Amino acid sequence: MDQVERVEGLLSELGDVVRELAAASAAAAARAPVRQRLYTVAQLCEAEPALRAGAIRRDLLKREINGLAGSGALVFRGRNILIDRERYLDWISQGR
Repeated sequence: MDQVERVEGLLSELGDVVRELAAASAAAAARAPVRQRLYTVAQLCEAEPALRAGAIRRDLLKREINGLAGSGALVFRGRNILIDRERYLDWISQGR
């Protein structure tokens, strides 16, 4: 019977450790910065210094011709166009 009690005690301790790890993980996730995905032209230029506003606007104006429209990088919100940073950079790296 001692072994059963010992195993039960270990399982109880293990449960406590798991709960502590889950709480620590949740706390770390709450502190982690939220990564922005959608950007305006100005925000994208700030986040990616190599990009220039004029070049991005030209890409936006010619989006049907240059393939940007079909890339999934653009989100239309009324008159505003938001740019998915990762998809836009992927589109650029593919040579447009």
